[in-house]
Amino acid sequence: MPLLIGSFYFFYFAIIAIHVIFMPKVLNMLGYTPSQIGIIFASAPLVRFALPFLFLKGLKLSRSVFNTALLILLGGALGFYPALNSFEALIATNIALGIGLSLILPYIEVIALEQIGKARYGKIRLFGSIGFILVALLLVKSLTSPYIALLYLVISVTLTSAFGYVIARNEQRHSKVATPLHVSISIFSYPFLWIALLTMQISFGPFYNFFTIHATAHGVSLDTTIYLWSFGVIIEIAMFYFQAPLLQRNLLKLLQIAAL
Repeated sequence: MPLLIGSFYFFYFAIIAIHVIFMPKVLNMLGYTPSQIGIIFASAPLVRFALPFLFLKGLKLSRSVFNTALLILLGGALGFYPALNSFEALIATNIALGIGLSLILPYIEVIALEQIGKARYGKIRLFGSIGFILVALLLVKSLTSPYIALLYLVISVTLTSAFGYVIARNEQRHSKVATPLHVSISIFSYPFLWIALLTMQISFGPFYNFFTIHATAHGVSLDTTIYLWSFGVIIEIAMFYFQAPLLQRNLLKLLQIAAL
């Protein structure tokens, strides 16, 4: 099971690399304006914002919902081919991709924590960061047309879905009765926490969607831009590798340092 889960993470975060590093650049190459690119790539995070409210209304992340999400994810990836020259269609495909990505990861995360345990989780999860770096380094050498990026996207989505389906089919989880937590998470109870979360999410928009465009527009080569992305992810890999001993220390202090 650890090998399957590590492979899932590898290809799942390869999807993220293609989507956040190369797809905005592809749309820029095709003549889309910055505002159009911003709207297109805001649709997937909007889905991630809306989905938790469905869980509050009774949606359960069951095996059937997970399998449906895999199909939506595949449909969203394949939909990029006919949608590439249509602004409205690209919004629809990004929404489909967002639904799929948002639903399948929590399901696998639960299985990973139960099957692998918290102590080993970081060392398995870092395979996702390796997938992010490798696909970025490979795609930058072969990105001669927008359809090359789409091919990488479809292959990564297909393999992610395949590994996800096998993991879900082979899972042997024991249902546990969750103990209700009576803790207020209202905006008025913890305003500074919500402000911090809001500004963190706002920062992701320009960084994920426009960093590649910004860097290459200012004379930085695409190769060097990918090295900059990779450097950040290498730091992430180190953090995942040492996650277990780090989290046994002062977690509040670690969060404060990370926020700073």
